Amino acid sequence: MWNGKNYKKKNTGRDTMYSFDVFDTLLTRVTATPTGIFALIQEKIQQGFLEGIDSYVKENFFYLRIGAEEVARNTYAKAGVEEVTIEQIYGVLVAEHLLTEGQAVSLATLERETEQKAVQGIPSNIKKVKQLLEAGERVVLISDMYLDRETIQKMLGKVDPILASLPLYVSSDKEKKGKWTGNLFRLVKEKEQVSYEAWHHYGDNQDSDYRIPKQLGILCESYQPEGLLEVEEEYIKKYE
Repeated sequence: MWNGKNYKKKNTGRDTMYSFDVFDTLLTRVTATPTGIFALIQEKIQQGFLEGIDSYVKENFFYLRIGAEEVARNTYAKAGVEEVTIEQIYGVLVAEHLLTEGQAVSLATLERETEQKAVQGIPSNIKKVKQLLEAGERVVLISDMYLDRETIQKMLGKVDPILASLPLYVSSDKEKKGKWTGNLFRLVKEKEQVSYEAWHHYGDNQDSDYRIPKQLGILCESYQPEGLLEVEEEYIKKYE
C-alpha cells in the first residue's frame, strides 16, 4: 500500500477514500504547456484541415482560442456558473463572427481528437493509484476541466484502462461545480457518502488541489511536477 506522509490511514471507523486530480497529476500532454494543444490545432488549420476558415483565424487561432475561453468563463461566471464547456468556448468565436456554427463543431471535434492523441500518463502517480486499489482502497478521480466526461475517459483509457474504470467527477458535468470554489468537493462528498476527515486528495494545483480542500478538512498532499527552466519558459512565451 502507498503510505505517503499525509496518507496514513486513520482509524476513524468510516470508509476511507482517496481522490486524484486528473490533468498534470495523472495525465500530461506531449506539448510543453496545456495551451500547446491550440498550437497543434492551428498547424492543422493552416495545413487545410477545414475549408473556408478566415485567414485571420488561420494565422491567430492559438491566441483566439485562449481569448475565447477567457471570455466564456467571465461571461458565465456572472451568472454563477463555475465551469464552461468546449461548445461554449467555441460559441464565443461564433458570436464574434470568426467561425460559422459548422466550423465551430468541427474544430471542437478536432480539439478533442488532438487532446486524445497528445495525452501521456505520469507513471509515478498512476503507480500510487494502483497501489491503493491493490490494497482494497476506494479511489475516485476529480477534474476541473471544460472537456466533457467522455473525452476525458477516453484519454484515461488510452493511458491505462484501470484509470478509465474509476468514478470520475468533472466540473463540466451538468452540475457545473468547480474545485476552485470547493463545490465540486462538496458534490463528491454527497455522492460518495464520505466524511472530509476520511478523505485524502492528491493533486498539483496549490489552490484547488491543496488550499481549498484542506480548508474543508480533507487530508491533502501536493504533487509538484518538474518545472521548465527559465530559459525554456522564455522561449515558449515567444514561440509556443
